[in-house]
Amino acid sequence: MKYIKGAVLSGLFAASLFFGYPTAIAAENPEANKTQTVLDIKDGKYDNHPAYVDEANFSFDKIAESIEPVRFNQTFKISYETLDGQINRFFSSIQGFGSGVVIKKEDGCAYLLTNKHVVNPSFKVKNIPNITKLDIGKSVKIEKDRNEVYIMKDDISYTAEILLEDSELDMALIKVKDPNNLLKAFPYKIGNSDDLELADFTYVIGFPLTLEDYVLHGNVTKLYIEKIKYYTDLFFGTQPYTFEDNNYFMIGSSIIPGYSGGSVIAIRDGEYELVGIVNAALARSYYDAKKGIYVPDIYADYGVAIKISPIMEKVNQYFEGIKN
Repeated sequence: MKYIKGAVLSGLFAASLFFGYPTAIAAENPEANKTQTVLDIKDGKYDNHPAYVDEANFSFDKIAESIEPVRFNQTFKISYETLDGQINRFFSSIQGFGSGVVIKKEDGCAYLLTNKHVVNPSFKVKNIPNITKLDIGKSVKIEKDRNEVYIMKDDISYTAEILLEDSELDMALIKVKDPNNLLKAFPYKIGNSDDLELADFTYVIGFPLTLEDYVLHGNVTKLYIEKIKYYTDLFFGTQPYTFEDNNYFMIGSSIIPGYSGGSVIAIRDGEYELVGIVNAALARSYYDAKKGIYVPDIYADYGVAIKISPIMEKVNQYFEGIKN
């Protein structure tokens, strides 16, 4: 963590006056009166306050230019048998949205990181409009017909191709053609999320509810998240167990739909670095039937992010595979 040495030196000088030490020491040593700025103090760690940013050389606006809104449209082909034995068929679609960060520009194409659930969410019957209202008889068959992914830039739609996706990390790498070079890559370093510590300052940038890009700030509140998995016990049947997933971390920012896939930025020695991808809100409000109101969950102001290091490990493996 950073501290200002000048404050320490000033304190020693004041003590010398109080206890009668010669004041000439300050004149003999000019460095004693020199106040060091936070930019002079570098420890190689992530910072816990944005005051350490070198604003002369690092622009937050350039970061914002590398974050784009990502949308998907899934179409399903549904056929079902009614109670009177007739076979009906129809198509239904689901739309969704999130964010993505451009990490690379090459050969007229832009490569973006986002969440898997933003570009290719897991199939759930309950999410298909009107499916629960159908007059279903003996059988129903649902097939994914197509999945369209695209990003929007200045009212221009760019069709995206999914190159890589990982369900365990909930990450995806997508590519769009950008012949006019309108998309901008993240301008600073891809960080090392293994170096994150509790209370490190973070920014979150994304497109909540398909609005313009918004910025949140907070701090690292936990270096892992707890997940539940299930195992089969010989005597007790299926049992849950909790484990720590160190590929994720928690941030003190209130995440809402649309931020998923957005960037988490930290500051190291006054320089911005990409340290994570927004994953989800930890919790939201719940409905209290007795009171008839929505009550905020105690974790409503916290979000979950995926650490950038395991993400980039998979991305680098993908690009290395292409070269070979």
